Amino acid sequence: PQAITTTITGNSLVCPNESVVLTANSTGGIGNITYHWSNGATTSTNTISTNVNTSYQVYGIDANGCQGPTINHNITVNDIILWLQSGYIVTIDKYNLKTT
Repeated sequence: PQAITTTITGNSLVCPNESVVLTANSTGGIGNITYHWSNGATTSTNTISTNVNTSYQVYGIDANGCQGPTINHNITVNDIILWLQSGYIVTIDKYNLKTT
Protein backbone atom coordinates (compact mmCIF):
# COMPACT_ATOMS: atom_id res chain seq x y z
CA PRO A 1 0.00 0.00 0.00
CA GLN A 2 0.98 3.63 -0.43
CA ALA A 3 2.30 5.50 2.60
CA ILE A 4 -0.26 7.62 4.45
CA THR A 5 -0.02 11.32 3.64
CA THR A 6 -2.11 13.75 5.69
CA THR A 7 -2.83 17.44 5.21
CA ILE A 8 -4.66 19.94 7.43
CA THR A 9 -6.84 22.75 6.08
CA GLY A 10 -8.33 25.60 8.09
CA ASN A 11 -7.58 29.18 9.07
CA SER A 12 -4.25 29.91 10.69
CA LEU A 13 -5.18 33.43 11.82
CA VAL A 14 -8.14 34.02 14.16
CA CYS A 15 -9.55 36.73 16.41
CA PRO A 16 -9.87 36.17 20.18
CA ASN A 17 -12.72 33.77 21.04
CA GLU A 18 -13.19 32.91 17.36
CA SER A 19 -13.54 29.24 16.48
CA VAL A 20 -11.71 27.64 13.59
CA VAL A 21 -12.47 24.27 12.03
CA LEU A 22 -9.40 22.25 11.11
CA THR A 23 -9.90 19.38 8.68
CA ALA A 24 -7.52 16.48 8.18
CA ASN A 25 -7.47 14.66 4.86
CA SER A 26 -5.38 11.60 4.08
CA THR A 27 -4.39 9.60 1.05
CA GLY A 28 -2.71 6.22 0.95
CA GLY A 29 -2.94 3.44 3.48
CA ILE A 30 -5.52 0.66 3.51
CA GLY A 31 -9.21 1.14 4.30
CA ASN A 32 -10.57 3.86 6.54
CA ILE A 33 -8.22 6.31 8.22
CA THR A 34 -8.68 7.10 11.93
CA TYR A 35 -7.38 10.50 12.98
CA HIS A 36 -5.65 11.30 16.26
CA TRP A 37 -5.43 15.00 17.18
CA SER A 38 -3.22 16.45 19.91
CA ASN A 39 -6.34 17.55 21.84
CA GLY A 40 -7.81 14.03 21.85
CA ALA A 41 -10.28 14.41 18.95
CA THR A 42 -10.53 11.36 16.68
CA THR A 43 -12.55 12.63 13.72
CA SER A 44 -11.36 14.28 10.51
CA THR A 45 -12.69 17.67 11.62
CA ASN A 46 -11.69 19.44 14.83
CA THR A 47 -13.24 22.71 16.04
CA ILE A 48 -10.75 24.85 17.95
CA SER A 49 -11.46 27.93 20.06
CA THR A 50 -8.45 29.63 21.59
CA ASN A 51 -7.29 32.97 22.97
CA VAL A 52 -3.58 32.18 22.74
CA ASN A 53 -1.24 31.27 19.90
CA THR A 54 -1.08 27.51 19.70
CA SER A 55 -0.52 24.57 17.40
CA TYR A 56 -2.38 21.33 16.81
CA GLN A 57 -1.02 18.09 15.50
CA VAL A 58 -2.75 15.17 13.81
CA TYR A 59 -1.75 11.82 12.38
CA GLY A 60 -3.73 9.11 10.65
CA ILE A 61 -3.81 5.35 11.22
CA ASP A 62 -5.18 3.04 8.54
CA ALA A 63 -7.17 -0.19 8.91
CA ASN A 64 -3.92 -2.21 9.14
CA GLY A 65 -2.65 -0.10 12.05
CA CYS A 66 -0.05 1.71 9.94
CA GLN A 67 0.57 5.26 11.15
CA GLY A 68 1.32 8.23 8.94
CA PRO A 69 3.55 11.16 9.94
CA THR A 70 2.36 13.77 12.44
CA ILE A 71 1.34 17.04 10.77
CA ASN A 72 1.41 20.41 12.56
CA HIS A 73 -0.93 23.40 12.12
CA ASN A 74 -0.14 26.71 13.85
CA ILE A 75 -2.92 29.07 14.95
CA THR A 76 -2.14 32.74 15.63
CA VAL A 77 -4.59 34.90 17.60
CA ASN A 78 -4.69 38.48 16.30
CA ASP A 79 -5.02 41.55 18.45
CA ILE A 80 -8.03 43.67 17.58
CA ILE A 81 -7.26 47.37 17.13
CA LEU A 82 -9.98 50.00 17.08
CA TRP A 83 -9.50 53.68 16.19
CA LEU A 84 -11.70 56.09 18.14
CA GLN A 85 -12.60 59.54 16.78
CA SER A 86 -11.35 61.19 19.95
CA GLY A 87 -7.81 60.32 18.87
CA TYR A 88 -7.29 57.39 21.18
CA ILE A 89 -6.30 53.97 19.94
CA VAL A 90 -7.84 51.16 21.94
CA THR A 91 -6.14 47.81 21.58
CA ILE A 92 -8.07 44.78 22.75
CA ASP A 93 -5.75 41.85 22.86
CA LYS A 94 -6.14 38.40 24.29
CA TYR A 95 -5.11 39.55 27.76
CA ASN A 96 -5.80 43.28 28.25
CA LEU A 97 -7.66 46.39 27.22
CA LYS A 98 -5.17 49.19 26.54
CA THR A 99 -5.79 52.82 25.62
CA THR A 100 -3.05 54.90 23.98
